[in-house]
Amino acid sequence: MTKYDFKDLKALVGEEAQNNDNYYRDPNHVTTIEDEIANGKRDSLSTKLAQWVRQKKYGIDVREAIARFIEWISVQVTGMKVEYESIVESQKNFVNRYEAQIAGNTDLNEIIDARGNFNLLGERMNAIDFTNNRKIEAYVKDNSTEVGGIFPDYAESALKGLAGDLRSSTVNIGFITDNHHQLTSYAPNSLRHYSYIAKLSRLGKLDAIVAGGDNINGYYDRNQILIEMRQVTSTLFNRAAAQTDVFFAMGNHDTGIGQNGKNKPGTALSVAEVKNFYQTSSLIYDEVRQGDSLYCYKDYAKQKLRMIILDSFDLPETLNNDGTYKYNFLEQSGFSGKQLKWLAEEALILPDNSWHVIIFTHACISGGLDTIMQYNTAELLKILNSFQKGEMLTLSASNNELPVSLSVDYSSQGPGVIVGVVSGHHHNDNIIDFAGFKNIETAASLCHGIGRTKDTSSEDAWDVFMIDTTRRSVSIRRFGYGSNRQFTY
Repeated sequence: MTKYDFKDLKALVGEEAQNNDNYYRDPNHVTTIEDEIANGKRDSLSTKLAQWVRQKKYGIDVREAIARFIEWISVQVTGMKVEYESIVESQKNFVNRYEAQIAGNTDLNEIIDARGNFNLLGERMNAIDFTNNRKIEAYVKDNSTEVGGIFPDYAESALKGLAGDLRSSTVNIGFITDNHHQLTSYAPNSLRHYSYIAKLSRLGKLDAIVAGGDNINGYYDRNQILIEMRQVTSTLFNRAAAQTDVFFAMGNHDTGIGQNGKNKPGTALSVAEVKNFYQTSSLIYDEVRQGDSLYCYKDYAKQKLRMIILDSFDLPETLNNDGTYKYNFLEQSGFSGKQLKWLAEEALILPDNSWHVIIFTHACISGGLDTIMQYNTAELLKILNSFQKGEMLTLSASNNELPVSLSVDYSSQGPGVIVGVVSGHHHNDNIIDFAGFKNIETAASLCHGIGRTKDTSSEDAWDVFMIDTTRRSVSIRRFGYGSNRQFTY
């Protein structure tokens, strides 16, 4: 085929030929893509046609591409017009049907009676307590829409096996701790780990899920940790089964205070913001709190078990003269006097002493699994031991860094039973006897450390505590890295 060079060939006619500068006066190339185009949603056909216009070598193909683009736009506009006319017709039918019903046999007195003692029907609807109606209808059946994407086969298999182990006669509590969710490679697939335990609640009987603290890593700036906290709480609250309670414990990383230079208000999350994310004021699961406290208890009456969640970083947000936080939430643990008074005088007062108590907290009780900087450890142990012995206890420690004052008498209740105190924080698995009861530690959900490999069964780690109060035994079933455990109490 003969090749011709047409680069110097020009054919200008009419107005365009006579006033060329007014037609072609912009010598700049089109390089910037508008945000509406760059970030907007495009279908594959429009992308294909645009590519043809830009890249087709021959003029006949370019013209054909433009023609098809025009026809495609016509199809879209016509479709929207047809859909609009259908909606209008449907609305007319609805109005006609409604007017016919009102003119026919609808008894308006029935609507008036539905108001009850309220002036308006809407006021009565607003007054209805939907707290106990916790059923969520929109569970996704398709695994492809799970948070974090399609579950790998090893996770699906493990979840189904674990669901088959759950017994109806036990209280089954999922405990996922130290996930350290972060939007970097530091915490691979961390959000999906929460989706795993939520999926288990939809496969078998899981009475509760406790996120045991360090639910996010809290390292980067305030905006990022706000997003990370929202992702974590949204995943668990919205993906767990309706019959499964969901509780969050406070960890030393969760506010971000003390990390990466965040030591002033406005640089990290406040305790009030953490409470808001954890929905502590809503009492969604009929738990008992002190106001909107981060500590609470929930009863499982059939098995006579009270689950208590303590806040092991219950520190004041006191400021130094320079505006920095006085207490380092990252490195200092503590139980406030207010929390300990609530624990002694309310949470440990049971219907009778045939009930048992299990306690979850982020940091262990110092001196047991580890020795850490912790305020009011001795006072906490005195409360728990007095409960066990069924004794009277009075504490007055006004000189403590976090003052304590309480008085309680367990003698009429009798000796109490503590199943154990369960914690995370140190990313280890352990069970020891300390201070007269079991201290249990669960490894981190975070994929970090020896033996942990991304995209394998060792990536995640969390437990289900199956508590049999009749046999006084606990079977701990492990998902992911680590092994099953058990103990008696």
